[in-house]
Amino acid sequence: MTNCRLVPHGGALADDMVDTDDPTVDLPFGWSLLDGDGSGGPAVTDPLMLEVTVPAMGDGEDPDAPMWRVPLGDVLDDLISDHVDRDGVLDSEQLPMFTAIRDALAALADKLSILIVKATPREHHDMPAVPTPAPGSE
Repeated sequence: MTNCRLVPHGGALADDMVDTDDPTVDLPFGWSLLDGDGSGGPAVTDPLMLEVTVPAMGDGEDPDAPMWRVPLGDVLDDLISDHVDRDGVLDSEQLPMFTAIRDALAALADKLSILIVKATPREHHDMPAVPTPAPGSE
C-alpha cells in the first residue's frame, strides 16, 4: 500500500483533511491468489488495477468505507488518446512526456524482471541468470 501525498492547492476540503491520514493506493490483484480482493469482494483479475481509499472516510475493516478502483492501463490509454491525431500519431510536443512515462514503466518492468529471475529456480525460466555481485563490489 502506498500513501498519497496531499498536494496543496488552497481548497477548503483539502485544508480540512490535512490532519487526517493520507489516502492510500494499492494493487488489489495481490489478493487474487487468496480468491478475493482483500475487502470481501471477488478476486481482481487486472494486475494493474489501482485501488484508492481515504482513511478519513473509513478504513479497510469498515464494509461501508468507500474505495475507488481504476485500471492503470485505462489511465494511460486516456492520456494517449488525448494526444493522438486521427492517423494514430502522437503530438510531437508531448513526446518528452510520453518518453519519460515509457522509460519509467520500462525501468519498473526491468526491476521486476530481475527480481523474478532471482526468485525463480534456473530450471523454471528461460531468462539468463542474473549475476550476483561479489561482496563489496556494489
